Amino acid sequence: FHENFFCRDWSQFRTILEPGLLEAEKIFQGAGNRKKIVMIVTDGALHDKDADIRTVEDRLKANYNAQIFGIVVRKAVGHTNQDRKAEAKLKPLVSDPQDEHFINIDLDHFKEQVR
Repeated sequence: FHENFFCRDWSQFRTILEPGLLEAEKIFQGAGNRKKIVMIVTDGALHDKDADIRTVEDRLKANYNAQIFGIVVRKAVGHTNQDRKAEAKLKPLVSDPQDEHFINIDLDHFKEQVR
């Protein structure tokens, strides 16, 4: 599956978090006392401006007590510069303690490691 659909040239696409985080905020406004969780999964670098996503992320945590989890999915076992850049941008956004809310994992182990 991933050889046909994941290992392709997606260079014309850019991963932007802000619209998804804003949508989560809208959903949380009507969620009452339910637990709020945001799961961010990316397979590459994030292209948002830090200030833009930090503002929304801060509101999600402060106003909704949202737990934010982050997952960087690598194409291979080894880490590329793109994987490291994605981790450097995503890890500061997750809830504390960061090591319990973040994982950088290769695609072949995603199903067994992310539950």
